[in-house]
Amino acid sequence: FLPLFKKVNLAKRYDIAIMSTKGMSVVAARSLVENICADFDVPLLILRDFDKVGFAIAATFQRDTDRYQFCKKFKVVDLGLRLDDVKKWKLIPEEDFYKSDPRSNLRRNGATKEEMTYLYEGCRSSGRKELHYGKRVELNAFHSDDLIKWIESKLAEQGIKKVVPDTDTLHEAYARAIKVAVINQVIEAAMGDANEAAENHPVPKTLVCQIRKQLQKKPELPWDEVVAKIAERTVAAAGE
Repeated sequence: FLPLFKKVNLAKRYDIAIMSTKGMSVVAARSLVENICADFDVPLLILRDFDKVGFAIAATFQRDTDRYQFCKKFKVVDLGLRLDDVKKWKLIPEEDFYKSDPRSNLRRNGATKEEMTYLYEGCRSSGRKELHYGKRVELNAFHSDDLIKWIESKLAEQGIKKVVPDTDTLHEAYARAIKVAVINQVIEAAMGDANEAAENHPVPKTLVCQIRKQLQKKPELPWDEVVAKIAERTVAAAGE
């Protein structure tokens, strides 16, 4: 979905950072989320498919597991997909199969009774094995424009919108911007003099010798720093 999000400027319009775990989150992803969201008071908003794995993906960002234990608290919002979204947007489900009855796992990870009934339809025999089956709905069941509309509706529900800092921050930013503007004007005005000075001071024929001589005295110096010092002395001697 990243090309689609980039095309509609989703991250820039809502000042959000987008990351993907490509399925179940790895330890590195949970650690990153914990430190960013907890330290900077940023909510974690989760988008995922409406299926057993989707509920598990959302749950692993909200509770400890054998692989990772959270040390800091932060806000986690499971935006869905949920069954209400599937019904509202008339999304078409796909057939899904399970190795065992998934309902206890779904219940533990936050699925409602109605959602469990939708996702798990039953069990039938297949030779000597029992085959558990049901339905699932992926995010890509949306048309592209509907997906963006759905995401934006979820962001609106959470009050997520373009960030405008507080008054003190804006005042500081404006003062800083004025300083930068003045400095840029000075730099632009000085560029003409700098270009003229470069033309008036051609490269000395002894430049290589001067550099070698300085490096013999101080071999720890970078060669470009030596060049800069030679140029500074030249300009200072000319009174420019």
